Amino acid sequence: MAPTYTADDRTIITIPLGKLKDLQRGEKYTSETFSSTFSDSYELSLNGQLKALGAVQILIGIVHLACCILLYQHAHTIGSVMLTLLSIVFIISGLLTVAAASTPDMCFMTLSFLLNVMSSLWAAVAFCLIITFAANSSNPPPLEKTIKGIEALIIIFNVLELVVSGLTLHFESKAFR
Repeated sequence: MAPTYTADDRTIITIPLGKLKDLQRGEKYTSETFSSTFSDSYELSLNGQLKALGAVQILIGIVHLACCILLYQHAHTIGSVMLTLLSIVFIISGLLTVAAASTPDMCFMTLSFLLNVMSSLWAAVAFCLIITFAANSSNPPPLEKTIKGIEALIIIFNVLELVVSGLTLHFESKAFR
């Protein structure tokens, strides 16, 4: 077994003694000489769970955007703009989560964590906003059921985004330990 060195509770550097003995005197150590791996807490966040959660966030954002466009294609209100921007925040948050899971860069992980916090807060605000819109809307009778159905879908997707961003925050917080 090769000796190991724990750098910062996240990275484990393994130094194989056989390769060190084969080096000539004065020869420099290269990155091929050492192997470094991440410890369990950071690896746990990178082993596929974050990629799947990021993909779910992207899908929720796309469907949420489609529902917002369908619902508010004629009405140009501040609420419709906020809900449309919220779905774009969901998509960007999902993209950053996938990027953070694909690269071992803590900068991506931190940015993804911050955007997921913002995304979960916006999902809670949008949940209250869409319920207010649904309660105060007066639509023509033929469109009433369709509009209520689309508003219900938007409410469901806001709750799903809140759950997914909460799970993502849970797994990303393990990488910071």
